[in-house]
Amino acid sequence: MKNRTIVLFLVLGGLGAFGKLYAMADSISPKVEPVMEVESVTAKSGELDPAAVKVKTGEGEEQTLEEKIRAEIAAEMSEREKVLQEREKAAAEKEENLKAVEARVDVKVDELKDISTDIEAAVGTLSKRKRVDIEKLSNMYANMKAKDAAAIINTMDIKMAVEIIDGMSPSAAGSVLGLMEPKKARDVTNVIFARGEKIAD
Repeated sequence: MKNRTIVLFLVLGGLGAFGKLYAMADSISPKVEPVMEVESVTAKSGELDPAAVKVKTGEGEEQTLEEKIRAEIAAEMSEREKVLQEREKAAAEKEENLKAVEARVDVKVDELKDISTDIEAAVGTLSKRKRVDIEKLSNMYANMKAKDAAAIINTMDIKMAVEIIDGMSPSAAGSVLGLMEPKKARDVTNVIFARGEKIAD
């Protein structure tokens, strides 16, 4: 009778520990399936020791519950590291593309600066040549008879007439203006005066 009592106590105690094992397995991370084929359990006072619980893997091999959990955590960390590396690679590629764009922009800016410098130089050359040409024309008309010069300048547009007369000496300009059509002479005088210049001091 005494031996039966001991056996019954051991059976009930083992069932209690086995029930706790399933209860704890059900609370583990979803990645660990709660229903496992347990090979052996070393339990003390009904506590679950992950290092002592043997489970079968999908490949038919055995491993402890602790090893299974560690493997799943390692797999998840590896996956996260892979995603992070891909993001870092994409960010690096974007940065390289941005640097390439900035380099092309810098080249274009330098090209535009060179073009602007060339244009300014060309404009300066044209302006200088124009001043030389106007000076020659002014001297040429100043050396003509005032009557002949006035007759020709009367037919010019106001801008050209002003440039030529303004390039003459005050005495020559006065002689030519005196023989020009009154309206034309007045218009030339008004333009020169508006520019703040005077025919004679």
